[in-house]
Amino acid sequence: MNCKEVRDALWANEREEEVREHLETCLACREERESLDEMGRMMERTDIPVPKRSLLPSQAEIESVVRAHKRRRFVGFFSGGLAAAGVVAVLMLAPQFWPGSGEQPAQQQAVSKPLEEQFAEVFRKYGWTQSGTAHKESYLLPQRIDRAEGETPDELFWAYHQELGKAAGFDLTNHLGKQATVYAWTVPEHIPGLKNGEYADLATKLYLVESQGAIIGGWVRKEGLRVEAALDGTFFADITGQTWGDWLQSQGFVPDAAASAQEEAVQRLFAGISEGDLAGAFAQLTPNYLLNLMMSVPEADRLYAKTWQETMHGLMTIKEGTVKSVRAAGEVEAAYDPLSTEAKTLNARTAQMQELEVTANLQVTQEGMFVNGENVLRVTMVREAPDLPWRIEYIKGAH
Repeated sequence: MNCKEVRDALWANEREEEVREHLETCLACREERESLDEMGRMMERTDIPVPKRSLLPSQAEIESVVRAHKRRRFVGFFSGGLAAAGVVAVLMLAPQFWPGSGEQPAQQQAVSKPLEEQFAEVFRKYGWTQSGTAHKESYLLPQRIDRAEGETPDELFWAYHQELGKAAGFDLTNHLGKQATVYAWTVPEHIPGLKNGEYADLATKLYLVESQGAIIGGWVRKEGLRVEAALDGTFFADITGQTWGDWLQSQGFVPDAAASAQEEAVQRLFAGISEGDLAGAFAQLTPNYLLNLMMSVPEADRLYAKTWQETMHGLMTIKEGTVKSVRAAGEVEAAYDPLSTEAKTLNARTAQMQELEVTANLQVTQEGMFVNGENVLRVTMVREAPDLPWRIEYIKGAH
């Protein structure tokens, strides 16, 4: 083999006998091999730089490309690092070569700016007043947001708030499975879409979600309630154009463990709580009720409880429960008043509802919503869409 053939073989990570024999007698080719060896070691020690989000769809896709290149002979010697880093470097230096490289989404344009500057731009753009220091807390985003599978259904929480964030051009889907920081401010303004005076006595909180130096989500909320809107005041129903039930189905939030009948759902709820099977118990609750349960936390700035034990909701005071009787207490013709905030925010007025009177013996850790002994409860059952199961929308203790 001549020197050119040997060097081509070195670059392709081919080290056959003929190559090794040539290296024993050729100083120039040995130096070429040593240079390649050192370059490979250097790339193995070097992290692949993270480019702007406009230039790279997701970290997971980068890793997939690197793994694929590791299997190719041409880049086998470099373990995928050199090839991937070279591609990234070209993309970072020459974004103009990408087709359609015109105006980029808000979070892609802002990723190179300091975070405080990004925050200020959002406040200015949507007319909110930024003052004081933001409360911040870290959350691990779920791996997916199309079905609730965890102890608490954080997939549902983030799927819902992804819709609110999209109205401002944000997108958290490229950051799923990653750590995010949520910043919360109290702002003096009222949510524009609410009626004059509606919840005016409650503070308005503005939330922005940051990951890897970019804002990936944002919304506003009335403190102490799940009355939320996009940063421009648009409600969930207007953003999605769907009823609450249709959206739940489209996102896959139909629990496998849901009961087929109303009384069975009530029985499963209290049996699951008594047996410590909260996942089975809470599968009987509507997604709307689950969100309210998750967001019943003592700290005003926190988004949701990371475990059920952190919530303040009365259901978590029940140690054991035995259902004695269930009877229909009357059918509700409309799920919500069409002019109510619930109807506007969730477009839930097409749901069917049924009131039940449930008598249950309960043991509780603290009396309040429920008491020790016999409780007569008003349980609201909801079917969010005709082909969805009956689930529990609300429980009111009557003692």
